Amino acid sequence: MRPVTAVANHLIQRATQAGKTLTGGQLHNLVYFAHGLRLAMVNDPLLDEAVLADADGISIQGLRVHGISGEKPVNGLLLLLVKRADGRIDDDTPQLAADDPALATLDMVWQRFGSFTAQYMGFFVRSGDGPWDLAWHSTERHDRETLTLANSAIRTWFRSLLIQENKDRAVADGLEETVMLSRVSFSETLGPNRR
Repeated sequence: MRPVTAVANHLIQRATQAGKTLTGGQLHNLVYFAHGLRLAMVNDPLLDEAVLADADGISIQGLRVHGISGEKPVNGLLLLLVKRADGRIDDDTPQLAADDPALATLDMVWQRFGSFTAQYMGFFVRSGDGPWDLAWHSTERHDRETLTLANSAIRTWFRSLLIQENKDRAVADGLEETVMLSRVSFSETLGPNRR
């Protein structure tokens, strides 16, 4: 698991390289997508903290403490204050290691979703039968303003999305007929008198 600040900083760097400025809402959603896809693909939680559900969608506390939210632009990398042995305080910019396998997931998320608005990603996050929808509309919520989303629910949802995407891609590539052939008994295609 990785610090959310290091994960966010990688996405902020990707946005900067593309000449874009992310909003807080975009960053929360992109980090969530990366976490969900990492769980779905390799069952490895990306984040060292929980994803929360609230009335607006999802949020991550480690981003909120940095003032990252809503439509506010994210104007630079996230810094942490670190107390040195001599008592002085230094700034630290959390980064992922250059050989971290999670970078591939983050780069994929950036390429696929980096241009999406926070509103569009939020609509997707709140769609029916997703982890947010199931948690927010559960009877156990009891008027709580935030809920923790279980990694198992996040993994299951993102995994189902990947499976559906692969099926859709197979249909678009004309592979549906190949898949359907596996269900055909070839002896039945020979005609009634050739069995």
